[in-house]
Amino acid sequence: MSFSSSPPESPFYTLSYPEQGVLLATINRPGHMNSIPFQGHWDFEKLWTWFENEVLCKLLSSPGGDMGCCITKARFSLPEAKRGIYAAAGGLARLMRIVGLQIASEIAMTGRVISPEEGKAWQFVNRITKTHESLIEETLELAREISQLSPDALIVTKAGLREAWETGNVEVAVGNIRAQYDRKIYGGENLAEGLAAFREKRKPNWVKSQL
Repeated sequence: MSFSSSPPESPFYTLSYPEQGVLLATINRPGHMNSIPFQGHWDFEKLWTWFENEVLCKLLSSPGGDMGCCITKARFSLPEAKRGIYAAAGGLARLMRIVGLQIASEIAMTGRVISPEEGKAWQFVNRITKTHESLIEETLELAREISQLSPDALIVTKAGLREAWETGNVEVAVGNIRAQYDRKIYGGENLAEGLAAFREKRKPNWVKSQL
């Protein structure tokens, strides 16, 4: 797969390209239970920034993100309070947004370990598989579905979801997204191609996003 620029390298992750338009980022710290040090956070930030600016890349698959997939052996927790600190890097606010005050309070104020089944019931896990191999295949199946869609529509859809999640006000979130993207997406080549493909009953031939 070719990109307009090379992805940033790091000892904390490995990159592979299992599908056209899909980048698989794997945390590479098995001896540390895949925990990430401060430098690793900055390295991942550089990777996400590169990804956002890489118009050829439609989807990045990694542990954590917009959708959550895990194996049956996975475990989740916020253990900070057991060690005299708290989840200061945004974990508390994000957890509360995802699962609500009561569930977030139970997770954060007990520090107990959460199973994948509980995670799915509490809506921060989408899918559960038995093995690492089946997990990768499951996430790649999602990637295949997503990568068939308009790159413009995907960018705006993701932005709209994040805007609503972060803003907390439906009218403000909708207004912000429409003001930023409506003119661009409605006047773009991919909308015209999508409508033409629908009329002609064929698969769309998307072009690179110009958003």
